[in-house]
Amino acid sequence: MSNIIKIEIKDASKFYKNKVILDAVNFTIKTGEIIGLVGPNGSGKTTLFNILAGTLKLDSGEFLNHHNSTISCCISKQGFFSEVSVKNNLMTYAVSLDISESKVNKLLKAFSVDFENEKYKNLSAGMKQKVSLLLAFMPEPDVLILDEPTSNLDMESAKQLYSKLKDHANADKSSIVSSHDIKAIGDHCDKFIFIKDGRFIREITKTTLFSEFGSLENAYHEII
Repeated sequence: MSNIIKIEIKDASKFYKNKVILDAVNFTIKTGEIIGLVGPNGSGKTTLFNILAGTLKLDSGEFLNHHNSTISCCISKQGFFSEVSVKNNLMTYAVSLDISESKVNKLLKAFSVDFENEKYKNLSAGMKQKVSLLLAFMPEPDVLILDEPTSNLDMESAKQLYSKLKDHANADKSSIVSSHDIKAIGDHCDKFIFIKDGRFIREITKTTLFSEFGSLENAYHEII
């Protein structure tokens, strides 16, 4: 794994009316990393993800995308046509991204999506989550942003997701993930960024975290 910085966040701040949402946050995303973004509800994780995804702008600070890294995200389930089949929804995006139908078919199989002919509106929450994740992986981005990616997934699908994140990292691509499943994040991420009340608290590698705290859960209670 190389150590090239793909994304750099410098003194990132975001405000809403008189409330500070992010307060001078600093961190980097390097090649091949799987980063766990850790913090309580309301700490600014989703706001930070939306800034990384380009749907929000910083009020101050810098968001530096080195080497023109491509970014893809799974932040919400919006963006699908309810009356259209899963396959045709995905093909709408595939055409705009110049992705072939054969590649979409391979991804449907890889993500165990065997309901491609179902209308999106008829899907369960777990099925919708699978489709959102498939779409995020579809362009093979340099950086993946995943907000609560295992939400509504069964155990096997969650296991499959983390296996794909490992493959993504082995291809010198990076991911940043937020989840309430502390154990899974602890098991599968190799670096952790702790934020609270919009402030950067600590960045720590998995090796150091487990040496110092024994588990991510212990680290959460100590650091946060």
